[in-house]
Amino acid sequence: MEKLVNAPVVSLSLEEGRSIPDLNTKLEQSRTQANALYEAIQSGKINNPELLTLAEAWDAPIILELNLAASLKNLALLSELVGEPGNDSQEPTLFGFLAKVSERNDSLKAESQKLAVLLDDWNGLGESVLDRAIVNSQKQVLVLNEYPGGDQLLQPTKTSQDQKLNLKNLVFNLQALLGLNRQILAINAGESVRALWLEEGSIIFRGVITNPSAVISQTVPLKFYLPRELKTEDILTLDPSLETHYDTTEEALF
Repeated sequence: MEKLVNAPVVSLSLEEGRSIPDLNTKLEQSRTQANALYEAIQSGKINNPELLTLAEAWDAPIILELNLAASLKNLALLSELVGEPGNDSQEPTLFGFLAKVSERNDSLKAESQKLAVLLDDWNGLGESVLDRAIVNSQKQVLVLNEYPGGDQLLQPTKTSQDQKLNLKNLVFNLQALLGLNRQILAINAGESVRALWLEEGSIIFRGVITNPSAVISQTVPLKFYLPRELKTEDILTLDPSLETHYDTTEEALF
């Protein structure tokens, strides 16, 4: 049984909650490694450095299969699993996997852009028009979603008498869920997914941090960093279970 040693301290901030790692760079690097692996196999060689780098980047079955084939020195199986540079997203190969990730990211971005357009035109759109558009978008987002419990994440923390405000908060939650799905693609294997957003009409921040371990459950301290411009005197009340400190490295209260 794996035992947790030196439990991590998880941090989250407004700035960090908005950011998504650059998936395009990760994909480009992985394509370069896949091409090097492909060329090595054509020469009858097994390139372990590329396999190790890919394993650090992706937590996916195809990567596990590739490393198993390499450990068995099964060049024929390795060649089959790597595939061809021109493989499309339907192929069960490394190149097919990278193509599928790219297509999935494009779909997630497209849905996010549709929601952004809705928010830009919000004041000029009637409630019935917004309701139809958001219901359709919600269906599509849930089809794309691979984040566990994503449908529950869409439920508002608070509901308002203002139905248009409820719809806007649903849009924010849909955007957050799309962002979480893009993060899952963009982060390296073993890293934690995290996000933070605000629902309008309240002072409630919603946050998500995933457990990076697939084999152990963990209870760890959480550091929530406040915006740098906030000072101790700006905090009006504090729950008895919480305390504030100043981080000299981040130059912010947490």
